[in-house]
Amino acid sequence: MTDSILEISLLVEFGKLKFSQSLTSSTVAITVAKSRTFYLHSNLLTAESERFSKSLSGKFKEAEENAIHLEDEDPNLFGFFVEYLYRNRPCEVKHNSAYVTLARLYALGERIMAPNFQSHCLWRFTQSLGTNSDISGESICELLRIACTEITERPKEDPMRVHIFWYGPKSPTSRNSTCFISSWEIFRTWESSCAYG
Repeated sequence: MTDSILEISLLVEFGKLKFSQSLTSSTVAITVAKSRTFYLHSNLLTAESERFSKSLSGKFKEAEENAIHLEDEDPNLFGFFVEYLYRNRPCEVKHNSAYVTLARLYALGERIMAPNFQSHCLWRFTQSLGTNSDISGESICELLRIACTEITERPKEDPMRVHIFWYGPKSPTSRNSTCFISSWEIFRTWESSCAYG
């Protein structure tokens, strides 16, 4: 079997290019919030994100110009996605504010249709939650806001929302926060909709 046939059969078997092969593809200019431009390899983008895959194929303006504009995204947050693409690690939880970052990254993954990235963010979130569960009341309020406004509600509940809604009102630090009553109400509403819906 020749090397090229073996290489093709491995690609078909695993459904993914080797990382080094992704680096030989053309670069795409991703401008985020009109303030920062990232030059990223198209094979990495299209393999990870259905949105980028669709934008960069066919007769779309983005495909012709090899450029995508994400006006409503945060450049710093998108930078974590770039870290994930090239280094396979978006964010480590070293401080409780990182939980908020992971939830926001998860929501970003939903918007750019990158389910593997979302899974990685969820895994980091839940792994850290089990070992370091002292999240500030302020962070819990922000997590609840993200769960309610940035992550899409679905008939089958989203796993990140489940973790946030479960943890938020049960956290000892949330009881001293100004959003405890509202987080408890959100949890009870969510819990009853899961039980009966």
